[in-house]
Amino acid sequence: MAAPVGPKKVHRYSLEFKIQAVRLASHPEIQVQDVARALDIHPFMLSKWKKDYREGKLKPAAADQRVRSAWSLASNAQAMRAFLLAIPTSVR
Repeated sequence: MAAPVGPKKVHRYSLEFKIQAVRLASHPEIQVQDVARALDIHPFMLSKWKKDYREGKLKPAAADQRVRSAWSLASNAQAMRAFLLAIPTSVR
């Protein structure tokens, strides 16, 4: 096997990516190895991110909180719209 030529490529993952990967791997019916394979990362790295998350080293950014709030509002708005559309026209 030939030695690699050139500098080693180092991947840098965003905080949001790491947190999402940890959330996926924390699902009781999904194995860490499956998540790591799907995301093309080493299972050890994902396990380290899970440990960091448990220890509070990986914290969702304030922007992440705002995005989740916006999604929550959007899903509530969709549910409200569906509810209103279900009301017969004669009652509205």
